[in-house]
Amino acid sequence: IEVDSEIRIGPLTPLSRIATHPSFSGRLAILCEAALAVGDVQIRNVATLGGNIANASPSADMPPALLALGARLRLRKKGRERVVGLEEFFLRPFCTQLEPEEIIAEILLSPIPEGSGAYAWMPKRTAVDETLVGVGAWLTPDPEKRICLSASLALSSVAPAPFRARDAETFLLGKELNSENFRRAGEIAAEEASPRSRADYRR
Repeated sequence: IEVDSEIRIGPLTPLSRIATHPSFSGRLAILCEAALAVGDVQIRNVATLGGNIANASPSADMPPALLALGARLRLRKKGRERVVGLEEFFLRPFCTQLEPEEIIAEILLSPIPEGSGAYAWMPKRTAVDETLVGVGAWLTPDPEKRICLSASLALSSVAPAPFRARDAETFLLGKELNSENFRRAGEIAAEEASPRSRADYRR
């Protein structure tokens, strides 16, 4: 996979392939980390990237990582094809923009920008349980001044659908990359969240 060109991933790609294939390293390691958060090896062997997206579970692990990278979806049905942003694809829990007979044909990623990202999650009980809170983050720093040039933060399991925490992103722009600013960004992101249950704990 060439990160400086558009990346196209098929919807039937098993999550186990994303979790283990050497292509998903470097700037794409965020996708590997998200895939490893899904269930266990047996589940990842049969679960697909397209299925994880199309199910539209509020607690799905792949969407936050993909949102942090600005993913888009190519949707297709007989006689029609369209491309939608991943964030717009989700309407509410388990409900998407997919029309009757329409399928996810490809997951599209623009050239991955310079910077680094990570996916972090907290499961409900054990590592294979449903995700209680998931966060995909991508930051582009000024290497000399340690200033944030761009930020992309996406959350799952804290709202009816995965979403970008745009207020927290805006806060980080131009800020020094340090623990205090990261803590404040987390507080702002928590304020943007609207959990369906255990709201205080999830925040």
